[in-house]
Amino acid sequence: MAKYTLTPEQHEFFKRLKFPNGSARYAAMKALARGAMIVDIIDPRDIFIRDGWRCKRCGKPTPESLMGKEQRASPTLDHVVPIVRGGEHAAKNCRCLCQACNYLKLDKLDCELEVSSQATAA
Repeated sequence: MAKYTLTPEQHEFFKRLKFPNGSARYAAMKALARGAMIVDIIDPRDIFIRDGWRCKRCGKPTPESLMGKEQRASPTLDHVVPIVRGGEHAAKNCRCLCQACNYLKLDKLDCELEVSSQATAA
């Protein structure tokens, strides 16, 4: 896996590059555009395979056949520490979430989700 630490000038250059949607390079460039300064070239499918095609929050299956589709059970690549919060676009910071869980998480940390769900239940 290639790892890059970019200067601000390189960051601006790579933000302007275009790669096919869904490719590992596209995911990396998307991460750069959102502010990641350390980026691994990773294939989301590799993360989904590593995680057994299951959502790491709710445990439900995220079938490969739903990849790229707009459905609640579709697999999505989640950054445990969101890029906008300083997280890396690296395999160690990525996991499979179903689209429903990823939509609820947005740019929050898991501990913030637990607090908000407890407050709602009270």
